[in-house]
Amino acid sequence: MISQAMMDYAIQMASQATIAYQNHVRALADFPNLIAQHQARVAHANAQWQQSLINLDKAEVRAPFSGPVLEVSVAVGDHSSLTTALVTMADDREFVIRAPVPNIHVRRFRDYMDLGQPIQSRAEIAGRVVTLNLDRLASNVKAGQSGLDAFFRMDVTDKKLLPEIGRVINMTVTLPVEDNVVALPVQSIYENDRIYQVEGDRLQAVTISRVGDYQTASGQYRVLVRSVDLHAGQKIITTQLPRAISGLLVAPIDANGKTSAALDTRDAIEKDQLVSR
Repeated sequence: MISQAMMDYAIQMASQATIAYQNHVRALADFPNLIAQHQARVAHANAQWQQSLINLDKAEVRAPFSGPVLEVSVAVGDHSSLTTALVTMADDREFVIRAPVPNIHVRRFRDYMDLGQPIQSRAEIAGRVVTLNLDRLASNVKAGQSGLDAFFRMDVTDKKLLPEIGRVINMTVTLPVEDNVVALPVQSIYENDRIYQVEGDRLQAVTISRVGDYQTASGQYRVLVRSVDLHAGQKIITTQLPRAISGLLVAPIDANGKTSAALDTRDAIEKDQLVSR
């Protein structure tokens, strides 16, 4: 036998325990949702961290290649969009020197390229002589004129040797060796297509074609010519006579004004001159 008050108290306590139990059951059932919610927050925080890294990476401009900066289009503090050009720069691995090819040598340049024969040039850059290799040929068409440009690649490891974009430099192009040519002084050439040989103290015209230019070890300028009528042992005059014609009587002289043997094609670079009489 217990009192009604004690029984009511026991029922109340049992009800409270049941309510607490149900609350714990519901909280336990909600734990997966809480875990997923916290995992989502962690993933969101990780995404924000990754985005911050991307923004930090974009804050530093990196070029896909090394080379000199040609132009800067923005200043510190400027806002730019995705399509705004910040800087203009050149790839130092693609530096080439463009040289216009004279019309007289265009066909030869094309033939050498088709045959795969190497063409080199030498240029003085920053006080050093650099060897350049022909990379390609390209037509150059402008208003009222056209021509051919040769592009020589600069294979240099020292970046200090790279010239400024647009700078004009002097270069010497060396073409492949030519057979059956004679190097003559420019005074030997008449009207660009004729020289004179001496036969029995008389001049005889020989039609030639100019092949190219040549520079001796001492720096003297020579013209390379070719002709089916040229052969070893011929005597070629090296003086610009005012009225040179076939049949003109001449007498060879040396540097001292003494009569000497006429100029031989075998040593056309070395001998002196002839005068008319």
